[in-house]
Amino acid sequence: MEFQLKSRQKLLHFNKPQVMGIINVNASSFFEGSQAQTEEEVRKKADQMKEEGATFLDLGAMSTQPGSKEIPLQDEVKQIEFALKCLKKDNLKVLLSVDTYRLEVAQKAAELGVDFINDISAGEDERLLEFIANEELGYIAMHKQGVPETMQQNPIYDDVTKEVAEFLIKKNAQFQKLGIHSWCADLGFGFGKTLEHNFHLLMEMKEIKNLVNKPMLVGVSRKGMIYRTLGVTAKEALNGTTAIHMAALMNGGDILRVHDVKEAIEVVSLFTAMKGNE
Repeated sequence: MEFQLKSRQKLLHFNKPQVMGIINVNASSFFEGSQAQTEEEVRKKADQMKEEGATFLDLGAMSTQPGSKEIPLQDEVKQIEFALKCLKKDNLKVLLSVDTYRLEVAQKAAELGVDFINDISAGEDERLLEFIANEELGYIAMHKQGVPETMQQNPIYDDVTKEVAEFLIKKNAQFQKLGIHSWCADLGFGFGKTLEHNFHLLMEMKEIKNLVNKPMLVGVSRKGMIYRTLGVTAKEALNGTTAIHMAALMNGGDILRVHDVKEAIEVVSLFTAMKGNE
C-alpha cells in the first residue's frame, strides 16, 4: 500500500518501504560504525549510503541511548550545522533528516535546508511543533517512556500495545490542531521498553498502524533487543538486525532507520518480491 509524507512544498509518495541511513556526528553513539566526525567522514558516509539506496539520511549530534545525558545546546547546534554544511557541498538528492527534540537545533537545520525533523520526544516542546507546522517540515514522532538517562531502569506497562497506540492517537490529534497533518510514527523500540515490550510491539505493529493511520518508521538497527537476545555485541548484530527488519516489514513497517543501508535495501527488495507474488 502506498504511503505519503509531506516535506515543505513536496508531497512524497512511496509505493514500497524506504531506508533511512543513520549518521552520528558525535563520538558517543552506541555503534561506532555510525559515527562521522570530520568533513571527509560525513561526506563519504553520506555518499556511500546514497549510492547503496538510502532515500533519507538522519543526522544526529546527541546520543539518546539508554543512560545518555544531554549535551549543551550550543554543541548540538554547532555539530548539526557542521554536518549539514558538509552535505550541502554535494548534490546527493536524498532527503535530509535531523534527529533532535530541541527547537533551536531544528531552526538551524531548517535554515540549512533540512527536510525532516526526527523528534524522540514527540513534541514535548510545543514550540517545536509550531515551528514545524509553520515551516511545513516533514516530521517523525516517537513514543518513549521516561528520559534517555533513566528510561531503561524499570519500564512498566499494563498493556504496551494499547498504551503506545493511545499515545500516538492523542499526539495525532494535537498535531492536527497545530497544522501537522502528514507525519510518520515511530514506536520507540528500546526507549523505555523491556525486551518483551519491544518484541510485543514488533508483532502488533500492524494493529497500531491501523489505529493511528500513519506510516511507521522502524528503528531497531543493532539495538539491545537484538544483541542482548542473541548474546552478542552491537558490532556483531547485523545478521540479527536483518532478520528483525524483515519481520518489521511483514508487520507494516514503512521506513527502516538503519546503520547498514546495503543490507536493509536487500531486505526491502526481497520483501517487495514476496509481496508481488502473493
